[in-house]
Amino acid sequence: MPDPKPPKPPKPPKPPKVPKQRRSKPGKQLEPSPFAAYIASLSPEDKALLDDFLYAVRRHLALSKRENRQILQDFYAALLYYHQAGLSLQEACQRLGVENLGGFYARPPILWYSLDDAAKIYPLAMKHGQMSVFRLSAYLKAPVVPELLQMALTFTIKRFPFFATTVKKGFFWHYLDTAKGRYALEPEQEIPCRPLRISRSGSKSFRVLYYNNRISVEYFHILTDATGGMSFLKTLLSVYLNLLGHPVQPAPQLGVLDPNDLPTPQEAANEFPHAQKGGRAAGFGGRPALQLNGALSRRKPCYVLHFRLDAAALKQVAQANHATVTAYILALLFLAAKASNDELTGDFSIQVPVNMRKFHPSHTLRNPFAPVPGDQLTGYPAGDLPAVDPAGRPARHGRYDPGHRIPGGQPAAGSPVHQGAPSPDRVRLPGGYPLYHHPVQPGHGGAAPGYGPLCG
Repeated sequence: MPDPKPPKPPKPPKPPKVPKQRRSKPGKQLEPSPFAAYIASLSPEDKALLDDFLYAVRRHLALSKRENRQILQDFYAALLYYHQAGLSLQEACQRLGVENLGGFYARPPILWYSLDDAAKIYPLAMKHGQMSVFRLSAYLKAPVVPELLQMALTFTIKRFPFFATTVKKGFFWHYLDTAKGRYALEPEQEIPCRPLRISRSGSKSFRVLYYNNRISVEYFHILTDATGGMSFLKTLLSVYLNLLGHPVQPAPQLGVLDPNDLPTPQEAANEFPHAQKGGRAAGFGGRPALQLNGALSRRKPCYVLHFRLDAAALKQVAQANHATVTAYILALLFLAAKASNDELTGDFSIQVPVNMRKFHPSHTLRNPFAPVPGDQLTGYPAGDLPAVDPAGRPARHGRYDPGHRIPGGQPAAGSPVHQGAPSPDRVRLPGGYPLYHHPVQPGHGGAAPGYGPLCG
């Protein structure tokens, strides 16, 4: 029999793996983050205070790990700003109190809202690159502090829970589903009122922008109207000013809500079913429409208007014509459209949203308005409007004069009789201020310093 093979000696154990160290470039060392350096500079009492504060913040957050980390980073940035501004840690923690978070970020998103009657048309009317977005802006006396404005947005959104929603498609109608998360502040770099990307899961239906000393909020009209949007903007500004150290008291009668109050069901109510039923509306169908000349721009909005206007003078001119400011401006729009068009037959109608809160008192912040034909507000038929000269003053009443003839029978300077359209530098509004426009240039925020864009 062959001899048995001797057993193999056991293999020596492998040495433990040593983690690889990153090779730093000669002359460069990794520096601690600014917040870590700030913590290292604190006294033991302040470190204990900061640890308790951040522990309380974490207890109020139940979002995803990424969004929890982002909100904590927002708190870090705000604390660093206060430190650089010379504010004590105790005062900074009081301004950024965790009670401002409430329970909004700690509860699961279970609410959903049906669209009110006026909002149902907006998702159906969307096209590629076209969306019903409107914008409200406020100008401050000092440049915006992004660190504090981000915290103000985080604290304000809980007061408007139906704003913290995303648009979803139901079996018959669209609806709003709660989308809790971090609502990020954005620097303004694109044209105003650009479409929102609502097709992505959890996408937001509004955005908050800042540029120099301007704070702007752009809303998808499915959320709210100008009254509700103004209430959100005023409340956001009040929270921001409080964080800056300028106390602002809530004033619900002026639209400034207390961000720590509970939202009421009336604020998200659909008031149309409760309105008194009237006669059958005539509508806009069944009548030939005036076909306007020209081609639509692919880019929306294609122009941003900047103008200075004496509101008192405009109101005086409107009263002199026994009209409201809205009716007077509508008459000017009718005349401008008529003057720039060669077609002479057909109806030209402008739908004007009328705030129904004046007729049906309500506390809703959604869309209680109804579109009304503009010729019903002006009091003139579509082809029977008061003529005005380019100075913005009424020339006479009667049939529309395509030459904008003023008393004396001569066409006004810059009249469309001589040119295709009035020159913008010759058109003046009440008070002597010129109306001018310029093409939108991407990248500058869509506005010149000192003037504000009006878009719809």
